Amino acid sequence: MITNSKARKVPTTAANADGLANLLRPTIGMAVFAAGLGTRMREETRDLIPKPLVSVGGKELIRHNLDLVPPAVTAVALIIGHHSDMMKEWADQLSMPYKVLTIMAADKNMADMTAQAAAVLRADHLIIANGDEVILNFSLESAINQHLDRGAIATTVMTSPSNAFGGSALFHVLGERGSVERAEFPDNVSKKELSSEGWLQNAGITILRKDAIRLLGSQQDWYGAIHFPLVNAGVQEAYIDRNIVYFNINSPSNIRQFNDYVSGRKPERL
Repeated sequence: MITNSKARKVPTTAANADGLANLLRPTIGMAVFAAGLGTRMREETRDLIPKPLVSVGGKELIRHNLDLVPPAVTAVALIIGHHSDMMKEWADQLSMPYKVLTIMAADKNMADMTAQAAAVLRADHLIIANGDEVILNFSLESAINQHLDRGAIATTVMTSPSNAFGGSALFHVLGERGSVERAEFPDNVSKKELSSEGWLQNAGITILRKDAIRLLGSQQDWYGAIHFPLVNAGVQEAYIDRNIVYFNINSPSNIRQFNDYVSGRKPERL
């Protein structure tokens, strides 16, 4: 073996170690779906603005999810469609600690839109969320850390059904480890089953390793395209935090639920 005795040794320093860690750290992007017509929200929008820009809690609805984004996320793609010019203009004036992109939805299929965002963001992991959700008492950074620490393929944020206002699928989770064995709509779960341990509700956000996208389904909705295929493939895990309070804002009634909650009143179940 020939060696170069004059080769300079680079000293190990804290700065070097941090630089190496940054090179090895997985890249994380986020896609927020904001392309829908918002037909049930027309009482609020008058069809003059897109649903994600309706004011909820003193700020635009979509801003609630954007304000959850931790430093680990380098870029967020807003998937837009209805009133796209207005959404793009709004996004362009944002001043956020991460890059904000807008992508015109090429299809209404959730799996195709997810793949579209993944192709643009080119991240190792992709967080997907809707632009019509409010998630309280939640740390996205903690969910990301669990997802990465466990080497998960797919991780969905879940809370107690009693803390979820909106959304329609329930997940049966095996223990606090969070392996999901079953996903059902509420009508398919008996009251006796629901009273047992393990049933949780999706709280809006899912984190995907990039190779999970090939497992997604062909239906348009979240459950048929995202959740059910991942559960059926045996790769769905849960980030469980029963303190999370989740609102899916699809109508003025959902806004009233949110306002009641933050005002200290008990929200009416719809």
